[in-house]
Amino acid sequence: METEQEVTQVSAEMSAVCLDMFPRMACESGVEVPKGRVKHTSVLASLGLGAEDLRGALVMVASPEFFRATFPLAGSPTPAFDGDVLDWAGELANQTLGRLNNRFAALGCIFSLGIPTVVSGEDMQIDISDQRPHASLRGRLGDHEILIVLHIQRTNGGPLFRPKDLTVTVGEGEGILF
Repeated sequence: METEQEVTQVSAEMSAVCLDMFPRMACESGVEVPKGRVKHTSVLASLGLGAEDLRGALVMVASPEFFRATFPLAGSPTPAFDGDVLDWAGELANQTLGRLNNRFAALGCIFSLGIPTVVSGEDMQIDISDQRPHASLRGRLGDHEILIVLHIQRTNGGPLFRPKDLTVTVGEGEGILF
């Protein structure tokens, strides 16, 4: 993304996706990406994206409590295991980027998603700010906060969005059988 219009469009689409997924979440887009150590326990989920002339990644960073609070069975008598929380973090990254992919396809930006990678730890060094994020969002759900950063660029330097007559899109939660 090189133009201010593209940055604005990507930020708006990312905010819309997050609000669709978490209607009660307060979102602030265009936040500065913190650099340095995170002193508390954190979960980081990353998911790459790519096409012939496109590359990028989505990164989510939050406390395990954020992912527990958004876990599909949150509030059930059986608490989520740590492994479930990590799986859920990867699934949230996958769902977020998948929804962005659907929205971007309508704008002429089509890409494939990679496989989520999730790490958890204490006192992690998180340094994603030097990569000039194209869109960043901080969400707050009660006492829990999440940072979402999207990097996306054309490798040939062309415009991110290439309007085309795209008539087939898949809604969230739908599937296509071949």
